[in-house]
Amino acid sequence: MQSVTPDQSPSDATRRADTSDRMFRLLVDSVRDYAIFLLDPTGHVATWNQGAQRIKGYKEQDIVGQHFSVFYPPEAVASGWPNHELEVAQAEGRFEDEGWRIRKDGSKFWANVVITALRDSNGELRGFAKVTRDLTERRAGEEQVRKLNAELQVRVEELAKSNRQLAQERAENETFVYSASHDIRAPLVNLQGFSQEIKMASDELRSLLASDTLPESIRNRAQLVLDQGLDESVKYVQTAVQHLSRIVDALLRLSRAGRVVYQWNAVSLTPIIRRILESLSLSIARTGAQVNVDELPPVWGDSVALEQLFGNLISNAINYLDPARSGVIHIGALPPNDNLQTYFVRDNGLGMPAGALPNLFHVFERFHSQVRGEGMGLAIVHRIVQRHNGRIWVESTEGQGTTFYVALPLPAANA
Repeated sequence: MQSVTPDQSPSDATRRADTSDRMFRLLVDSVRDYAIFLLDPTGHVATWNQGAQRIKGYKEQDIVGQHFSVFYPPEAVASGWPNHELEVAQAEGRFEDEGWRIRKDGSKFWANVVITALRDSNGELRGFAKVTRDLTERRAGEEQVRKLNAELQVRVEELAKSNRQLAQERAENETFVYSASHDIRAPLVNLQGFSQEIKMASDELRSLLASDTLPESIRNRAQLVLDQGLDESVKYVQTAVQHLSRIVDALLRLSRAGRVVYQWNAVSLTPIIRRILESLSLSIARTGAQVNVDELPPVWGDSVALEQLFGNLISNAINYLDPARSGVIHIGALPPNDNLQTYFVRDNGLGMPAGALPNLFHVFERFHSQVRGEGMGLAIVHRIVQRHNGRIWVESTEGQGTTFYVALPLPAANA
């Protein structure tokens, strides 16, 4: 019963209650994003708002009095699901569900539904309040996310499989290179030894030819064969053997770069760079290069491998300086980013054409004829960086110089 204060007449209280009811009805009718309506105790539609009309497509005069099961797919109606919802709401006071619902035109939409049992002061069931939200777009978005996640998972698994295959192939290649290099070294040693024996034999023949017991014509002819034929051939054989031996050594270094067991520690690069520069002091003096070294932060890695890495980069910088101008080499570091510390080795040397950069880290690649070598150094550098889970890239302008960048893990992220 509506209470009445001493200063309030029964008619005033009634008017206030009527105004409150009208305002609430206006509020419900004005909501367009939710279908809000009442059901009688048997599940027939008793009221209707604009949100219900917009979402479900029925006008008030078309739907009031009909059973709310018209909003459900035939299979749900056949299974008795609408009545089950009312039974749960009546027993527990509330029921919530998500599922497909049917509009007037037969189209389906994905709905969130809340049904609340309405009881009077005596606890008697007077009906149900039903609130429905159209979640079709959200569900479509979630389905798309699930689909993309599933596709991403497939891609990740494919990538992991490819990485495993690549790792296996790389290990097999390194084993083959290691084995083949050892197999090639033995005949090379023999060739070197035999060429030495041939040279000794030619020297002995030359001493025999100096004897006066041989006719001069035969002595001169034999001397010509020794000087212009045998000696020159021996020299070519020895040069070729030395070249092949250097290639075999480089291949062995490359295979070891992928096979050596690393000792992981926080490594101070400053003393490593100092040792490298001391070992290259004669080359630096010969070129007259100026080498500037910044204070270098520590890195997480294998100290021996890192010395080999930076030794190759600094040696390259010296070898590829432009003899036409004073050489300057700068070794420094950039601010850390994403748990990686980036170092650089910059020179003002010959530089490289842009077309050469994609093949820079391939074996046997060389870009200037003035520098001798087997084209293995940068391939070894690249392999060491890979094993450190780092990155390496290069910026170069022909005629101006080159900068190598190496990003390696920070100690704090691995200790």
